[in-house]
Amino acid sequence: MKQAGYMYIYLSNDNPTTVEVYFDDFRVTQTKSPVIQTDDYYPFGLTFNSYQRENAVENQYLFAGKERQNELEIGWLDFGARMYQPEIGRWGKIDPLSDAYYSNSSYSYVLGNPASNTDVQGMWTVSRHNKMTLQALSGVGLGGEQAKLIAHYASVYADHPEGTIIGNNMFQNNKADWVSLRPDVDYSGTRNSQERKLLGGYNYNIWHSMRSIAERDAFDAGESGGISAEAATQRGREFGWGKIFDAAGSGTKLGDLEKRSESIQNLGQGLRFTGLICS
Repeated sequence: MKQAGYMYIYLSNDNPTTVEVYFDDFRVTQTKSPVIQTDDYYPFGLTFNSYQRENAVENQYLFAGKERQNELEIGWLDFGARMYQPEIGRWGKIDPLSDAYYSNSSYSYVLGNPASNTDVQGMWTVSRHNKMTLQALSGVGLGGEQAKLIAHYASVYADHPEGTIIGNNMFQNNKADWVSLRPDVDYSGTRNSQERKLLGGYNYNIWHSMRSIAERDAFDAGESGGISAEAATQRGREFGWGKIFDAAGSGTKLGDLEKRSESIQNLGQGLRFTGLICS
């Protein structure tokens, strides 16, 4: 079969005579197709032990699921905001949010620590979201466990990192609140936040100010339904501000927000995606 689906197999006795025929050694076996392509990576994304089956169509989405750009055969990876060079662990241009990283090189990938950090769009290292939210809350006089809870909703809850990201975070020596999922928090509301395609007719990836692949392709082709990267960023921030206003509309103070409440979920997404604190 060339596509996913079901195969029905019927076994019957078509003998035109009245002689009964019994089948006592009938087997249905499945032979898996051979491996088409495999790629192993060093921590910063350089490939090794790569294999591709002869005459197979090469997969260009490699390290971190980013597309390799083959123009001029440079092999850089497209993270969205910037191109990444896995051979040297450096970006091709300065970080657009470099002011937040004044103590680090603006060209360094994930602050030089790929075992603990990740970068989704080429702009922001995931581990910083929690810390900056805590600093902002401290500036308005809120600290302790309540500040940690809100910061968690603005980082892990909003990002809803995949298992690979959580696994990488476990390697760091100083495990902060954002490292892993909390058993007392319901993450189902943001479970699709990393998707870049329409799911059930809803475009979840506006939360990260991104375009879906279909939107990008339509824009490049000049077709309806497309959107530019700049317009997608504006759309994502409008989504975030909407969440901020929804949280404020509940009338609940920051110090009184409760876990699992709609208000704290809205606030977490709003802080993450408006650019007020986290991006």
